[in-house]
Amino acid sequence: MTDTDMGLLFSFPDQSETFVLGFEAGQLFQRIEAGEPEIDCGLETGIPLHEANLECVQRMAAARNYRLEVGTAADGWVPVRLTFASKPAPALRIVGGDDD
Repeated sequence: MTDTDMGLLFSFPDQSETFVLGFEAGQLFQRIEAGEPEIDCGLETGIPLHEANLECVQRMAAARNYRLEVGTAADGWVPVRLTFASKPAPALRIVGGDDD
């Protein structure tokens, strides 16, 4: 990806790092909550994420049962792809009955 592939659409009044990271993570989480089966952020299509958001993305993926594929980070950006894994089977346990 080159600098010419990206451009500023609009500027936020608050341009702190935490605001930018939160905005980016929020956009991604919205896509996860919408149930997109695959979300490609820079591995083949899309725009890579800020490398500083990787831990947050790992947590979101785990919480919503997405497999996370992480590419090689470069210049503060990291390409990732999230793929929905089928719903996990419910945990089963054996419950003893009364032997009267």
